[in-house]
Amino acid sequence: MVKAQSPKVESVQIDWEETQWSDGGLTNPEYYINVFGRINNIEESGWGVDIPINDDDESVNLEEMIIGNYISIGGEPID
Repeated sequence: MVKAQSPKVESVQIDWEETQWSDGGLTNPEYYINVFGRINNIEESGWGVDIPINDDDESVNLEEMIIGNYISIGGEPID
């Protein structure tokens, strides 16, 4: 999903130490897996994806995952 967002993204690295479970907050009772990482092996790059968890069986719903943090290099969004 991250790589498909821009032709400038040649590779995607996941930061497994930053991956976490979270809830949607007061207005959204859903739970999510938040995945973060870098692109193109650039240390100062970043992105984030939120993957919803189904309440019924705790499976992930990949069709509804969303970019939670824009793809950036040095804090600036890439085109």
